[in-house]
Amino acid sequence: MKRTKHEPQNSFERELTAGGYARSLFEASPDPTVAITPGGQIIDANEAAMKATGVPRERVVGSDLADYFTEPGRVREALTEATRGGSVRNVPLEIRHVNGQLTAVLCSAAVFRDDKGEVEGVVAAAHDVTEYKRAAEALRASEERYRLLFERHVAGVFRSAVDGRLLDCNQAFAEMLGYSSPDELLQHAALELYHQFADRERFLEALSSSGVVRGYEVALRRKNGGRLWALENAGLVPDDSGNPTVIEGTVIDITQRKQGEEERHRLVAAVEQADEGVVITDADGVIEYVNPAFETKSGYLSAHAVGRDLGSFAAETELDGLYRTVLETAQRGTPWQGRFTWRRRDGRILDTDAAVSTVRDGTGAVVNLVFTFRDMTGQVALEAQLLQAQKMEAIGRLAGGVAHDFNNLLQAMLSLTQLIRSQRHDPERIATLVRDLEQEVRRGASLTRQLLLFSRRGESRLERLDLNELVGNAAAMLRRLVRESIVVAVEPAPDALPIEADRVQLEQVLMNLAVNASDAMAEGGRLTIRTGARDLTEVWLAAEDTGRGIPEEIRERIFEPFFTTKGEEKGTGLGLSMAHGIIAQHGGRIEVTSLVGRGSTFTVVLPRAGSGEYPAVDLPVAQGPELPLGNGERVLVVEDEAAARAALRDILMGLGYEATAVASGEEAGRLPAEPPFDVLLTDVMLPGVTGPDLAQGLKERWPGLRVIMISGYTEDEVIGRGGAEGSLRFLQKPFEMATLACEVRAALDQT
Repeated sequence: MKRTKHEPQNSFERELTAGGYARSLFEASPDPTVAITPGGQIIDANEAAMKATGVPRERVVGSDLADYFTEPGRVREALTEATRGGSVRNVPLEIRHVNGQLTAVLCSAAVFRDDKGEVEGVVAAAHDVTEYKRAAEALRASEERYRLLFERHVAGVFRSAVDGRLLDCNQAFAEMLGYSSPDELLQHAALELYHQFADRERFLEALSSSGVVRGYEVALRRKNGGRLWALENAGLVPDDSGNPTVIEGTVIDITQRKQGEEERHRLVAAVEQADEGVVITDADGVIEYVNPAFETKSGYLSAHAVGRDLGSFAAETELDGLYRTVLETAQRGTPWQGRFTWRRRDGRILDTDAAVSTVRDGTGAVVNLVFTFRDMTGQVALEAQLLQAQKMEAIGRLAGGVAHDFNNLLQAMLSLTQLIRSQRHDPERIATLVRDLEQEVRRGASLTRQLLLFSRRGESRLERLDLNELVGNAAAMLRRLVRESIVVAVEPAPDALPIEADRVQLEQVLMNLAVNASDAMAEGGRLTIRTGARDLTEVWLAAEDTGRGIPEEIRERIFEPFFTTKGEEKGTGLGLSMAHGIIAQHGGRIEVTSLVGRGSTFTVVLPRAGSGEYPAVDLPVAQGPELPLGNGERVLVVEDEAAARAALRDILMGLGYEATAVASGEEAGRLPAEPPFDVLLTDVMLPGVTGPDLAQGLKERWPGLRVIMISGYTEDEVIGRGGAEGSLRFLQKPFEMATLACEVRAALDQT
């Protein structure tokens, strides 16, 4: 590599080395930039150029520019082109680093001339496009893989225009229809491939309604005119403007399966008139056929039963016991007879005399199981019992939530009372504590008032209500009905929403909607209650959840009595039916929107009853031993109940601890890591997180953290919900100040 010391020879070189504005721009460029003579000798280089080559400035200056590229000749050609035309742009080259690493660049150069038009020098810059080059190569590889997958797929793959033109297909699709090659098949329109015109129309209708069709069973026409039974999966593909112009899909040949089904149907015809219930399953117990007697005895139509595991009809107590034994015995080819318990669609239990036999194929393998049964139980009327069960379910949920709320109230009041006793020499502090205590008492009174209203019996009693006020008052009750992992938010309309309604019945509707939403959010989520007015004649409230949503195939049945997708222990199937009936009696309606996996919204629409203000109703106002103390240890209190949180903080500070109190796990997570906390005192159930999960996360930050769980639930329930790994201490609400003092001290002193 030629290197000589170069002295400034002309105005271009002097300007470059003068340290002025041009020099600053030269050095500041993020791209490797060099100044060279017309012959290619480097006059100067910026820091980026030295980094790209790995060569120090003193070795770069005076060397030949072409020596740093993988194609020196291409560099010289570009330099000649620049001196001839004044500049070149985006010449693709590769810079070679001293360690052998190559950098893909686009090079541009511009010449500088003197007053006579003679070239004095050239400035060249290289822009790094390595990542772009890699991305382009990856894209090309991806397209090649896609094409190989398209061509080699065992299923038929096709692309067609929405107007019916067949655009592309693979070899498997062509052979499936009896054509020698895709080119031969592409001469036909997609419409010609359907055995019946109506099949094509139904397919397009299904595709246009949802954009995707899966498992669409259709008869296609082979080249010889024969019928090909196929499962078609397809989707609409939009163009750059978002308009669906292309259909892409796959086709699977199911002709042999269809023929087998037809043979089985002929066998089923022989037992259609039998008085006993007959069920034919595959070898794994998945139902393929049921006879009319089964439909009558079980309450399930064939369309509801076929495709389900037979075990889903067995009573829960036998699902993992007798049914599995029967199935395994039959799968071994051994006939079975005995008493078997089934569950009807309406929930009743049928005791039957049952027999199971097998059907084998030509190799002797068991391919089908045949179950026959005779009903041995009478018909039992269950409707009244189910109605009572639904009511008891709701009351049980409410009672559990109320008990938890009362424990929180009692904890706050007990703590405030003991603080009053300990602060008896501070009148101002006592006055503040007494006001807080009175507020907690009022909350207890409000809670009991809601219970009395809800438990009221008798005929419907209409009164003038503000829907906003009713929803606001019911919000606390709703929060008790749902799990604490579910956030309940109320977003009322800004103006009054007058209605004529029975308060308790509307609260029952809200409760049923909340329970339904809670069951749809098994892992937690958010329930939002909104209110509003559509016009001068209607008002509405909407319950929106973030649950699993309602499949379209059952959406029209959700208001049917006894229809439920839950197990018997989780519901009677009457909650939504009762809500629908109550709203209908009020002259309203319930509208439902839902997206599977995204949640559901139930909107209750009611007639508006004029306008006006509804003033709020005020509730009537009703007219030790030495404790172990702390030594300034730091205690973190996490409690979502504001009064209980404040009282616990004050008690701990009075006991000699440095206490910090927050309302949620999120707030706890934002606390600084230093100084560390010594003890965590947390409620078991918090919005968005459980106490054990919070403790586990915080112990990763503070390994020496001691944990005390507090809860209005029993300790067994806490342990049943997971608890923290390893040992933890537990305090049952309500607890006294002395108990808290001893527990914190014991936690700190434990080894």
